[in-house]
Amino acid sequence: MAISDPFVVTLGGSGGTAYNLIKIKQDGYNSEYRLRTAGLDELDVTVRHTVESPAAGQLPLERHSIQVKQTINGVDDAPDTIRYVQCTLRCNKSDDLSDIQDLFLALAYVMDSTLAADLVGWDS
Repeated sequence: MAISDPFVVTLGGSGGTAYNLIKIKQDGYNSEYRLRTAGLDELDVTVRHTVESPAAGQLPLERHSIQVKQTINGVDDAPDTIRYVQCTLRCNKSDDLSDIQDLFLALAYVMDSTLAADLVGWDS
């Protein structure tokens, strides 16, 4: 199964603006998507899948990650603004898929604007 192309990212919450990112690279289990616009400048999504080498006596771990990067080009002499958000899911290769999905969705449910403000405010 493949991730949809275009990859849709919505900025501004549920009432925000949806952006369609086009796949620009497919390399085995890695993909990159990009959108360049005049107002947003650049929005990138990177999806990666790898298997980590196990430590002695441990099971191999799969690593599944997604990163969203927003680049706002600086005007005049102002520097570019670059923002990243990312999520990594690590699990045993033999783990139950539905349990992994449940844990991943648990994180998605707690990631809201209040928590984002707390994190940026250095709350812990």
